[in-house]
Amino acid sequence: MKFSQKLKQLRKQKGLSQTDLAKGCKVPFYTIVALENDRSNVPLITTVLKFSKYFKISVEELIKGVKFVSSTGVVSKKSSKRK
Repeated sequence: MKFSQKLKQLRKQKGLSQTDLAKGCKVPFYTIVALENDRSNVPLITTVLKFSKYFKISVEELIKGVKFVSSTGVVSKKSSKRK
């Protein structure tokens, strides 16, 4: 599952609009739109922390099973060790 899907799923479960979530998390509206529409692939850790607090779930639960995509390829939460 992509982070965009996870975020949208959590938002809809709470019956929130993108504007409601942005106000509740104190992040710009365009951040929510960008994340949910895959225009921003990797959220800032401070934003992830805000979502975690707002939805009352751990960061681990928020990103569990989520695959983040970078410009160089897919990077999952279980990143491989670099040599």
